[in-house]
Amino acid sequence: MLDSMLRYETTTFDGTYYQIDDAPSIPLPVQRPRPPLTIGAKQTRMLRICAEYADRWNSSGSVAELRERNAILDEHCAAIGRDPDEIIRSLYGWAAVMSADPWASVDAFEQVAEDYRAVGINELIIDQPRASQLDVLERVATDVLPRLRAET
Repeated sequence: MLDSMLRYETTTFDGTYYQIDDAPSIPLPVQRPRPPLTIGAKQTRMLRICAEYADRWNSSGSVAELRERNAILDEHCAAIGRDPDEIIRSLYGWAAVMSADPWASVDAFEQVAEDYRAVGINELIIDQPRASQLDVLERVATDVLPRLRAET
């Protein structure tokens, strides 16, 4: 229903729990065919929904957990005939609970990025470093990120 409401001026939907009849969506978004949809998911059912609708999938967890979820998402894409490469794979990492602090050093950040990229994650969203680690953030932003972007 949301996908339709972001694409068309009116939407009709007859679901089990909700129904709408010619619901207006005016003005339509500027992006075409609609703004990108990011769906956060960890469990199989939501990963199936991601396979069907998401432009970007976001999850949190260890490298092993993301490897497993990534494979499940690929399986769901195959089942519906969608190219899995159409979906950006995104990690939201809480540095304080990650197995390795990505802000401990530039090398630590590069290792975290490499570990997640190796299991198919192509976008990292990591919370900000502590004040004492801002120099690492600056070096990552100026030296590491441009190089990683160039490699993709």
